[in-house]
Amino acid sequence: MAKSTVGFKCPRCQRICYSRTSRPASSETIERYYICRDSEYGFVFKTFHVFTQFICRPVPPDSILKAHEQPITRPVPEKTVSHTMRLE
Repeated sequence: MAKSTVGFKCPRCQRICYSRTSRPASSETIERYYICRDSEYGFVFKTFHVFTQFICRPVPPDSILKAHEQPITRPVPEKTVSHTMRLE
């Protein structure tokens, strides 16, 4: 299995670790095993990556289609009165 570099740090030496393997623990949780790059002790540990919340609400596909069908209307700018004064 190929090792990938990820941004999780070793709790002991604070070096970036390799992700050795991972598996889903539930539909919203992943259990991931890491191995430290320090070859003296080869510390192995695991983490749980958990879904916490949505950041933005996805746009339903049917609303996108409706938006493309409607003509784009732009507001009519109000007429402005311009006064100029000539200085002599």
